[in-house]
Amino acid sequence: MTEIKIPFTKKSIRDIPAKDMNAGNKGVELEVQTNFLASQICSLDKAVGNPTDGSFKKISFVFKDDAEKAYYDALLDSKNQNFELSFDKDKVFLMVFGFGNFIDKSKPEVQVSTGDNKSMVVFFESKFAGIITLESKDGEDDKKDDKSPDISVVRNYCKSNDIKNLTYDEENNKLIIEYKQDKPTKELSDLSGELAEIKEYLLKNGKLNGKKKTLVEEDWEKKDQTVQENKTNWVPWAIGGGIFLIFLIVVIAIVGLTRKSD
Repeated sequence: MTEIKIPFTKKSIRDIPAKDMNAGNKGVELEVQTNFLASQICSLDKAVGNPTDGSFKKISFVFKDDAEKAYYDALLDSKNQNFELSFDKDKVFLMVFGFGNFIDKSKPEVQVSTGDNKSMVVFFESKFAGIITLESKDGEDDKKDDKSPDISVVRNYCKSNDIKNLTYDEENNKLIIEYKQDKPTKELSDLSGELAEIKEYLLKNGKLNGKKKTLVEEDWEKKDQTVQENKTNWVPWAIGGGIFLIFLIVVIAIVGLTRKSD
């Protein structure tokens, strides 16, 4: 069993014209953003033209005879932007262009193009329902968004690595790091763990510059000062409230004693 999971973000979507489809079929073509590489689904070693590795830019979905209508509707819904495409590689007919392929019509078909503009076409048929799944992930992202990315992660990372500027390049999904010293600028594409949190913070709080979001040192230092001030501001109120509560208890006690003596 070789399970393939392809998370992607829908950048744009268009209907595939009926003239380009077989009768009774409908389809959509998506421009996508994903970190999933062509080499994660097939080897590129013996492909025609010696293609370089890279992420998929387009994914098309063809629905035969109204199969998987819920998936079709979910893709067209503007509220849904983030998805995960999943299937067991051994249970699909993987048609990779540039290779010799044995056609297997007993399985649902997934076509892969490994050229410069890497793309994929997924075919849904009612008789193969459930083998290939498409799940919207926006509900999960909303839950994550309830808690904003933590500035302390950014600040600690930058201080530990002596960083001057941080930039997230949305178009290429890369984190660009400029250092204070003479170290060369780095571009990181593996944005997992701590770097994933930094990416999320930049997306929410970075200064927009074209398709890039940037933070400079004074941004995270200023944010740190604001957080510290907010933590400190409640202290006088807490002290004042405590004093008032003690005063109120003393007054009640005095009034009680006075009534008792009367």
